[in-house]
Amino acid sequence: MNRRVEAQRRGDFFRRVYPMIASVEGNVAECGVLYGHSLGMLANLIVQENKERHLYGFDAWAGFRTDGVPTVSWESAQHAVDAAMAASFIRGDQVTLARGWFANILPQAVTGPLAFLHLDCDDGKAYETCLRMLWPRLAKGAIVVLDEYGSSKWTLVRPTVDYFLKCQPEDGWKLVEDTRWYIQR
Repeated sequence: MNRRVEAQRRGDFFRRVYPMIASVEGNVAECGVLYGHSLGMLANLIVQENKERHLYGFDAWAGFRTDGVPTVSWESAQHAVDAAMAASFIRGDQVTLARGWFANILPQAVTGPLAFLHLDCDDGKAYETCLRMLWPRLAKGAIVVLDEYGSSKWTLVRPTVDYFLKCQPEDGWKLVEDTRWYIQR
């Protein structure tokens, strides 16, 4: 599928599920920002909602390593991320970008409660780290979008998420299949 079609589908999905958090207090976070396309969509939704939410973007901006060489650098992604934020008209003081591996940056990130979390971190281990560290911060009614849960490319994501959810109290969440998978807490 081409990237433009995929971006349109993701945007449509975000616009459909984001209103579900209208009465949920908390902020918005994305793990796996890369070039900021989804982060820009989330920023637009925050601006349109006209509610005081803060947007957090977490990424190593080092990509997956091939022979020890990072495939993406912050320097190559920074312009695109900055452009996505500028196009959304979100205030600069409403956005925090944190650069580093999830296991290193999430414990010290002061996000407050989260109403919406987008996981787009490709790797099963990264999903496990993000869920383990951010699950306690999810507000009641929060939405967690699982970008690669239904993907045949990232085969470790589904069993990792399933195992994590199996270890959670059953009355505290539900896994929903839409055009994408998400958890409603």
